[in-house]
Amino acid sequence: MTPPPLPLLETLKIRSLNGRTFSGPRIIEILRLAANLVQCIFDDVDPVSYIDHTAEKLVLPRLRRLMFGPDAYPDSNDNILNSLSLPTLEALSVSFLNLTIDDLISLLVRSMPPLQVLILGEGLESFDLYRCLTLVPTITRFEIWWSDSNIFRDLFATLADSPSLSPNLRSLTIYMTVHNLQGPDISYSSWETLIRALSARRTRLQVVRVVLDGSPPPQKTPRCIEGTGG
Repeated sequence: MTPPPLPLLETLKIRSLNGRTFSGPRIIEILRLAANLVQCIFDDVDPVSYIDHTAEKLVLPRLRRLMFGPDAYPDSNDNILNSLSLPTLEALSVSFLNLTIDDLISLLVRSMPPLQVLILGEGLESFDLYRCLTLVPTITRFEIWWSDSNIFRDLFATLADSPSLSPNLRSLTIYMTVHNLQGPDISYSSWETLIRALSARRTRLQVVRVVLDGSPPPQKTPRCIEGTGG
């Protein structure tokens, strides 16, 4: 029996409390039925099983907010993004637990969304970050979690030297892992680069937060069961 559509469903939150496996096809089925979905949040959802990336991409024409985690740190399996096309997406958080930067770029290319908020988990390289930002000129708020000092330096150097990159950026937050608790983890030259970027973007940037955290990033093992089964 084919389930009826869910035309009134606008917000969907899927949360795991005990690490149980979620069925990828069943999540896709709910999304397919909810054509008017505006917001979808995955909270500590990992793993997700049997996602068939060879199938036709599911287009969610009204989805504007998709978060793989709560409002803060992205913490959920994001592999399902490979099955979606999101032409109206405005806010996205990605954990990179299972997704790669090439997967994210493929999503942005096929969807061409008017993205305004982008929150990225750990594991990016500087070049990857630049490739990603060039595809979302509409972005106004950007956050990156558990970056290292190289990402910090290269990001602010790029913002200072490339005014055409992210011209609408108003809010920038970087959460950094601090390795040296007895001294500065950011070099003097990196701080100079930060000041140079703030000066170059002084008429646009309104909020800049640099958070130094001495605790290690959350240790989560990416788990994804590939296949085409239900």
